[in-house]
Amino acid sequence: MKKSIALLFALSFFLNAFSREGMWLPQLLKEFNETEMQQLGMKITAEDIYSVNNGSLKDAILQFGGGCTGELISSRGLLLTNHHCGFSNIQALSTIENNHLVNGFWAKSDSEEIPCPGLTVTFIKEIIDVTSIVGRVQEGQSEEVRNATIKAISDSIIATYEKKNIKALVKSFYGGNEYFLFLTEVFRDIRLVGTPPVSVGKFGGETDNWLWPRHTGDFSMFRIYCDSTNKPADYSKTNVPYKAGKFLEINIEGVKEGDFTFIYGFPGKTNQYLTASSLDLIYSQTNPNKINIREERLNHWRSDMYSNDTIFLKYSSKFKTISNYSKKWRGENLGLKSFKVVEKKREYESMIISESNGKAKPIIDSIAIFNSRLKPLSHNQDYYVEALQGIEFAQLALKFQKLVTLSQNDTVGKEALNKELIRLKADYRGFHKNYSKPTDKKVCFTMLKLANSQLTKDYKPSFFSEFENDEEIQNYTDKIFEKSLLSDSSAVISYLDNFKKGKIKRLLKDEGYKFGKEISSIALNLSVQVAGLNVELNKLQRKYIALLRETDKNRKYYPDANSTLRVGYGNVNGMKAADAKYYAFNTTTDGILEKIDRDNPDFFFPVELEELIRKKDFGTYAINGSVPVGFISSNHTTGGNSGSPVLNAKGQLIGINFDRLWEGNMSDYYFDENTCRNIAMDMHYFLFIVEKFGKATRLIEEMEIVR
Repeated sequence: MKKSIALLFALSFFLNAFSREGMWLPQLLKEFNETEMQQLGMKITAEDIYSVNNGSLKDAILQFGGGCTGELISSRGLLLTNHHCGFSNIQALSTIENNHLVNGFWAKSDSEEIPCPGLTVTFIKEIIDVTSIVGRVQEGQSEEVRNATIKAISDSIIATYEKKNIKALVKSFYGGNEYFLFLTEVFRDIRLVGTPPVSVGKFGGETDNWLWPRHTGDFSMFRIYCDSTNKPADYSKTNVPYKAGKFLEINIEGVKEGDFTFIYGFPGKTNQYLTASSLDLIYSQTNPNKINIREERLNHWRSDMYSNDTIFLKYSSKFKTISNYSKKWRGENLGLKSFKVVEKKREYESMIISESNGKAKPIIDSIAIFNSRLKPLSHNQDYYVEALQGIEFAQLALKFQKLVTLSQNDTVGKEALNKELIRLKADYRGFHKNYSKPTDKKVCFTMLKLANSQLTKDYKPSFFSEFENDEEIQNYTDKIFEKSLLSDSSAVISYLDNFKKGKIKRLLKDEGYKFGKEISSIALNLSVQVAGLNVELNKLQRKYIALLRETDKNRKYYPDANSTLRVGYGNVNGMKAADAKYYAFNTTTDGILEKIDRDNPDFFFPVELEELIRKKDFGTYAINGSVPVGFISSNHTTGGNSGSPVLNAKGQLIGINFDRLWEGNMSDYYFDENTCRNIAMDMHYFLFIVEKFGKATRLIEEMEIVR
């Protein structure tokens, strides 16, 4: 009894947030969450959220591309997601002459909607627990045998369930202690319908990113097209808009503090059950390394982008991704430090060891030993992945590797070689579409200088032996960029157009090719060593999570995010950020007028939209004289929840999730309901922009708006 009381006392740091923490599997809401959700204010049932036999909200939720969420907002397959989720597709459809990224785009009819090659959306049809089948694998086997056995069983299950237009995948949960089968339907003809200019979709830029208050119109709209039977099909002019069995009503009654909300989407990755030693490696080494390296790269990109419109268009998508995570890691580390999460995890582990009668100690100790072995390897790997492989020119060697292999194989015929040459030319042209040689050359010098100061001797490429000082690093950079065949796009295409097997010798002697090849070779060696340690760490982590669930029965366990469909819930709430500093729960268009600064790229704003706001030409979307722009609530989110619908107590759409608060950015490892907040764009602002600024009334007429 005394041990249990001590455990509860030590766990109070974690337990105070469990009531609203979590990313829950929707098919298990009835069992684990429905009662609490209704106590918090929900007016619908778990069956309304997830059902296999009847239409439910899950049928309106989709995975957008490979890493975001979207939702259907009309019966004609109109979908809504974040602007930053559609960013790369909008960029790919843009040119300097017809720049949808900068100018925005509103299709005036279905025929003007623009196909997005390669973009897919995925619906979940059913989720099935297959732990009893996959879980037959015994722990006594080696991890290699165990993983191979699990794959074989999973492949067999997938083969049983897959059929035309229905794909299947098996995913592991709780570190590999449980398994679920996901049946999906993937649509392949997706078209751009509407997007505001980037100055709206990314208003606040890097200055406001991860911060509050926010005034970002972070949305874009696409449409799903299908064949005449409403089934997935490749792009065709004869395809028709998808007939949605379920789409979301939009409620514009107005969001109030304390309102119940829930979020439905595809969160990417969390690690709530890491031990202290694993988290400390991330906090004290991995995050600082990656932050420092990325900031150096971003400085060069930022300088060139804001002085050249062509480079801005080429690098916009890459810059957004790289900078987003860099700032995220900085906020994450501040949160981990502020809440002393590593120290609290150590206290927690001490109690778990006691409560488990010592069974947890060898597991926790072994994890710490493996992390100490991983630490130097991980440090070197950071400087390969982020610094050396962050040099875009270094990536070119990998693109040519298959051509080298085929050319050195006497049994390979002309047809196979020609096929690879066609692929390689297309890949190379695609690379140069979003590439600036002068910019990358600056990055190369800086990254080589960084890596030279940080890599241990055993992992330095041979060409580092030339580096006695910065001048020699610059000379080497000049040599590979000016003398390599790979740095001259027209010369490369000519080389490939006239390629014969014997000509591969020129490539093998090329300094640029050798540069990239050696970097990739050592990086591969490092990744193999790291992977070997991670195999053992994953095994220990699986045992640790199983022991936690067995020992600490007061804790509510949800599986870590793994890009599968989840539900999180909470309330609209402001947040006390610091002494004498309180964040109100919402923002309005008044704040946009306060922030506009056309001398600052982050706060540039369309003149036409500013005039609408100043004139208060808001249509029917104003509340108390201004339009609500954003709000915060205590839903547990992470990457992948971008674009997720924020729903009210009736399951109606009130906002679209796009970010988290800086102060609670450690929520991938520890969630505090008093601090952690997701940021959503209010649907009033969305509708105002679409109708009054985009003049896309045809789209408004498609939606079901509850006034």
